[in-house]
Amino acid sequence: MRSAPPLRLLREFLPIAALLSGLVSLAIWPLVRSIEQGEVATLTAEARGALQESRSDIEWRFFETLADIRVISQLPRVREAVNSPTPEQLRPLNGIFRTFMESYGRYSSFTLVNRQGRSLVHEGPADLTPGLEESTTCANLTQGHEALLAKAWALDPGQFVVSPVHWYQDQATKPACQPLMELAVPMGGSPGKVEFVLLVHILLNPLLQEQHRILQLHNISVLSAILDPQGHAINSNTTASGHIGGSEAWTARPDPEAWLAIRRILFEQNIFPASLRTDRQGLFIFSQVNPLNTRRVPGQQLEDGTTRPSRQILAMEAKDWPWVLLIQIPNKTLQTHEYLGTSKGWTLLVALYLSAALVALSLAYARLLRRLSQEDLLRHSAELELLARTDSLTGLPNRRSLEELVNYELARWQRHQIPLAVLMLDLDHFKTVNDQNGHAVGDAVLVAFSRTCQAELRNTDTLARWGGEEFLALLPNTDHCQAETLAERLRQAVAALSIPVLETADPAEAPSRSAATLRITTSIGIASCHDDSGNFDTLLREADEALYAAKEAGRNCIRYVQTGLQTASEWCPK
Repeated sequence: MRSAPPLRLLREFLPIAALLSGLVSLAIWPLVRSIEQGEVATLTAEARGALQESRSDIEWRFFETLADIRVISQLPRVREAVNSPTPEQLRPLNGIFRTFMESYGRYSSFTLVNRQGRSLVHEGPADLTPGLEESTTCANLTQGHEALLAKAWALDPGQFVVSPVHWYQDQATKPACQPLMELAVPMGGSPGKVEFVLLVHILLNPLLQEQHRILQLHNISVLSAILDPQGHAINSNTTASGHIGGSEAWTARPDPEAWLAIRRILFEQNIFPASLRTDRQGLFIFSQVNPLNTRRVPGQQLEDGTTRPSRQILAMEAKDWPWVLLIQIPNKTLQTHEYLGTSKGWTLLVALYLSAALVALSLAYARLLRRLSQEDLLRHSAELELLARTDSLTGLPNRRSLEELVNYELARWQRHQIPLAVLMLDLDHFKTVNDQNGHAVGDAVLVAFSRTCQAELRNTDTLARWGGEEFLALLPNTDHCQAETLAERLRQAVAALSIPVLETADPAEAPSRSAATLRITTSIGIASCHDDSGNFDTLLREADEALYAAKEAGRNCIRYVQTGLQTASEWCPK
């Protein structure tokens, strides 16, 4: 079998490779998309779990904080000082407040204020009150507590009032802004009467310091923050100025359009936790948390069946609560978790396409080999068919091939009465030529004879070797007169033919001998179709009879016999 030609192999390979690549793409891209969506869904689920954990932690820490303040307000020394605000009773309060501040680290100051606005006891820095200059980074963010105190005087003893988140500038951490929250607890010198307000500054950084850890995901870099409903960054793991619109705002903040969408989802549609995907900033997963959840402070059932009012926490304005817990997975981080964004994904993808190319090459090679095998089989069949229908010496059609062609021409004659003639040619004294000069010369004579006759025949005529030195010429659309003319031309052309031969038949002496020429003649019998010769056997018999008559009349003769018409003609050279 022939080897596969490179160009044909390439032509076979390209369509198969394109088809397999298309199939691989149709199969792999939805799968990759599904894997990537699964990765994003996993990250989203993990982020929502972190938000839920953060929410529970914040609520619990604030519950503990409020419980501490209740404990402080109910301490005997504190109650005694409130009931009898003498200097001797008030002096121990500084130590009590200082102990709580040092023990927990989340209280910045305690201040006991009377109705005249006088600070009877103050423990902590004195610069947490309003009055910061405009040049500080926290300017316009820190508010006074006058409104908070005014709200507290209107409450019953034991109730709480909380301010929005404020920012202050600590001398130790200057110029960074620190978030804090003010808590006012009305306290009565007598039952049912508010005489004093305990003002507590709660530092949010110690309360929220664990949120950085809680809001982180495993093996992935994210940005997280806690925002109030106005977009102030209460706590974040990036540099912040405290407001999402500031020039030094934290880099994880949503853009204004995304922030409005988050607010609408949380505060209007009340969906949480929720997620939002943006083209510029990536994926946001967010929820809301109310750290001052009053459900954790139920009312107390008394022995007489009445219920003591709960220590309800009242915010200054409802718009200040709840807070927003936010985790941002930037686009860059998402891309690293996309399947095609990893070396493993690209390696698998390249391996798949290379495998498809190898399969395509194998299929193309097998297909080309099969085609080459079919072509070889067809070529061999054609060669065998040619050998079966062609004389190997002269290259003329053989007897089988001529019989098929004669039957076709006879059918045409029977249908359309188109003239048809046959010439039977025989070389004169051919046996003597073989005996005197050898079979090689005889073969050369047959080849020369066939070429000479073919040169004289028309393109529509067919010359075939009938057997031995006999040849048969089929002449379509030829009557007996035209056939006789053609036969005479063939006889003369053969008689004029000179064939060079050696004077000796011994091959060993051939190089030293001079060449001689050999002349040959042919006798021809002619037969044509008529009413009684409607088949090939009849036509062949008449041509054979005419050839026999020509040989009887003398070699190098032409004889025409039409038995049905009882006519005969003869041409012999004088």
